[in-house]
Amino acid sequence: MSSQPFDVSVIAEKLKELMVDKTLVFVGTSAEYSNLTDLTSAPTPAAYVLLGKETPNDKPVSTRQSVTVHFEVVIVARDISSRATNIQNVKQLANPVIGAVRDLLIGKTVQFIDGVRPVSWVGGQTLGFQNGVLVWTDSYQTQHFIGSR
Repeated sequence: MSSQPFDVSVIAEKLKELMVDKTLVFVGTSAEYSNLTDLTSAPTPAAYVLLGKETPNDKPVSTRQSVTVHFEVVIVARDISSRATNIQNVKQLANPVIGAVRDLLIGKTVQFIDGVRPVSWVGGQTLGFQNGVLVWTDSYQTQHFIGSR
């Protein structure tokens, strides 16, 4: 048992399953997402997994504590034919990707570690749209335990 923050790389690894059929062409974490400077040249569709807030569920029982983990999956999709203003074209491309990511995560246990609970969806929203590129984020949560038994 560890007291380290939740490792979102297990979520990213799970999402790489969607690269097999080209639903996604790139999966990254906050390191890759923070390096994005030009969304119009980013590989798309892409997903980036970002660790959000961790909060305790209860008072610690000895040295073990239940923690709710929030994480985001940011989807970047682009429609080259709508470089200016047509968000509807990009949404038609992004919606199946968003749906596939949700289907892969919701209700699933993504880590085979004692105490990790299934993932639940918390909400989603558009982060931005510019030059034919849509940035969408879905929020999820799960639970894990920190500390020792």
